[in-house]
Amino acid sequence: MADDGLIEAYLDELAVALRWHRHADDIVAETDDHLRCAVERRIEDGVDSETAQRDVLEGFGDPFVVARAFATTRSGRLALPTRSTREAGVLALVSAGLWVAVPVVWYLGGWLYDRLDDGTAAPDEVGSKAQLLVVGVMAMTLLGAATTLLATTLILRERHGGFGVSGMVGIAASALGCLASLFGWFLVGWGGLLSVGTALVAVDLWRRGIAPKRSILATGTGLTIGGAAWAVLRISEAGGPDQHGEYVVANAAGLVIGSIILAFGLFGIGRWLAKEEPVELPEPTRLAPA
Repeated sequence: MADDGLIEAYLDELAVALRWHRHADDIVAETDDHLRCAVERRIEDGVDSETAQRDVLEGFGDPFVVARAFATTRSGRLALPTRSTREAGVLALVSAGLWVAVPVVWYLGGWLYDRLDDGTAAPDEVGSKAQLLVVGVMAMTLLGAATTLLATTLILRERHGGFGVSGMVGIAASALGCLASLFGWFLVGWGGLLSVGTALVAVDLWRRGIAPKRSILATGTGLTIGGAAWAVLRISEAGGPDQHGEYVVANAAGLVIGSIILAFGLFGIGRWLAKEEPVELPEPTRLAPA
């Protein structure tokens, strides 16, 4: 084709409109081939090159409308990076930091709690105000980690244009896990619910193939791996029970392993969301009825 300037300009616009899509280069290359073949057929019919290009491009549609079609999910929503999803990437990074802090705060707090014991409180009671403060910090750290994890899941739902059944059930399980985390000692309860929730969400995200898979894998399996480590050590009674009947080795290993792997996944998700350039695709023009 002697003069393909209109085609080139169109492809440049399409590349800009699709810059967020993981297969943008392939889509542009396929479109390039389709458009040139269509133009060649028009030229063979006796139409000049410029007119052929205009006719074909007019029939193909505005590049931003084409990009919008690639962003539209089955539910009719858009799966696009936005200003809100980009800014919310910071929340995922905060959540990663909180999950790293959870085992540190919990076991440092437990150590400090015992050191503050003046011997006047019953074994299952909180003694001094200082001990109450320690327990409060421990509880708020866990609640903050669970809550920001749930919020990150909701952000991922927005970024992916909605979830299927697996993802929605995962969100529900994660929400219950947040509530259960109010009872920090109930490790099996909140840990189990959050494990199920993150795993189900990860299955949905994996199928959609938008988020980085390594981060999704770590986020979805972290607490489950930690739970498996806890179960093995608890069944084997590693370290034996302490004076309160708790298996500290099993609890500590499960919490540390699960939290670190989960934090790694959340960190990757946060970086991905924060680095994405927001995209705004115009609404298709609707013609008024004649």
